[in-house]
Amino acid sequence: MNKLKFTYTFLALTLMLGFSSCGYNQLVEFDERADKYWYQIEDAYNRQNDLVPLLIKQYPNANTSYVKSIENARKEIADLSIEKDEIAIGKIKKYVKLQQQLTKPVDRLLNDIYNDIKNLPKGNQERESLKTLASQIMGSHNRIGLACDRYNDVVDEYNEYQSGFMQRFTSSSAGFHHKEKLDIDLFERNFPDFEALDRSNNN
Repeated sequence: MNKLKFTYTFLALTLMLGFSSCGYNQLVEFDERADKYWYQIEDAYNRQNDLVPLLIKQYPNANTSYVKSIENARKEIADLSIEKDEIAIGKIKKYVKLQQQLTKPVDRLLNDIYNDIKNLPKGNQERESLKTLASQIMGSHNRIGLACDRYNDVVDEYNEYQSGFMQRFTSSSAGFHHKEKLDIDLFERNFPDFEALDRSNNN
């Protein structure tokens, strides 16, 4: 009797471990994909933030209040570190909101630059330098938006898969957490059309 009970227990544990193993591997895959897209967002933000001081240096007419807001926001962002195990538990929302505190004065600065250089002739050194930096900042933003879309898609898949019965057991025992999607509206920005400068100069 004891031998039979041991056999049933062994089989039950084997099946449970088998199911858990399959669920675990899939959760790891979703988790790694989400991390990959989050790091792409973070890298693009870092690239954008590195360009902003160069933009200010190239633009001596920068509004001092914008510059002060930018400096304060960059300091707060630098002081906030996000470890891998914190990506899943909402700390990224604070990071994105801090980035918004930076992008708002940057966007105002870009609009001021656009208005100042739009009448300068094509080929003017100041015009071309500022236009190039502005284009690079906008390119970084486009990469942020693309990575955000991909991140949210993976998070949807991850959370749906994690809600399954066996996956809930695996998640609980292996330390996987529910992931929060990023609010795509936070990534909307009102950029001036710097490419239109060349079109207007050609007319």
